[in-house]
Amino acid sequence: LINQVLDLAKIEAGRTTLDETDFDLHRMLDDLEDMFGLRAEEKHLQLIFEREPDVPRHIRTDEVKLRQVLINLLNNALKFTAEGGVSVRVGRTAPETSEDSEVSLFFEVEDTGPGIAPDETDALFEAFVQTASGMESREGTGLGLPISRKFVQLMGGEITVRSQVGKGTVFISEIRVTPADAADVGTVRPERRVIALEPDQLRYRILVVDDRSTNRMLLLRLLGPLGFELREAENGREAVDIWEEWQPHLVWMDMRMPIMDGYEAAQRIKSSVRGQAVAVIALTA
Repeated sequence: LINQVLDLAKIEAGRTTLDETDFDLHRMLDDLEDMFGLRAEEKHLQLIFEREPDVPRHIRTDEVKLRQVLINLLNNALKFTAEGGVSVRVGRTAPETSEDSEVSLFFEVEDTGPGIAPDETDALFEAFVQTASGMESREGTGLGLPISRKFVQLMGGEITVRSQVGKGTVFISEIRVTPADAADVGTVRPERRVIALEPDQLRYRILVVDDRSTNRMLLLRLLGPLGFELREAENGREAVDIWEEWQPHLVWMDMRMPIMDGYEAAQRIKSSVRGQAVAVIALTA
């Protein structure tokens, strides 16, 4: 909430500007699909990403703000959808012409959620205003959409919404970008996938601590096939109890959790002689 209030205050004070960089748009979309895939799977929802063939791979705009807009829209879509799924479609709003130095792209996020009543649509982009569904969920701040709209406007576009109660909602963000040269985009080394630990090692015990089940699931799925022994905890107090009983070699520790946060849990573990030998790695969203 504090971060979003600060973002909004900076926007309204005219202190927010574009930080344009050249980046790989396709890779960003793949990252978002990976990021939200686990949450969709946990809710038994379909998550579909589609991009039209003429969407440029390398573009120049504010990568951080575009990513944040898409994260906000995907968060809302998955939060309010109980059945069906969420679709993300990316394409050009006009065919490519040789004279254009800029390209207009659209990003559609469609869900099969409860929809938004017509009398609530106009207030969607007002700060601190939530729809009836938003208030029922008891989540959110009413700031994600206003900030997203301001970011999109900074990128030379606009967000529009279509919705039908009981059928779902579509948010459409259109922005202007400049195609970039692949040579100007930082290259990533070819990925090498870890398949297992080297033989004749200890069977390492790893504790994953996070109050969000999707975050724990991500680490468990990454580490599980490699031969580690894994356990999980959803708050610091539970982590300390498991540590005392199980003596893990390493702890992935979320820092912000209810009941007991990661700072206090790490201090308790490290306050003992046995705890000095445990590696604790901080995690935070």
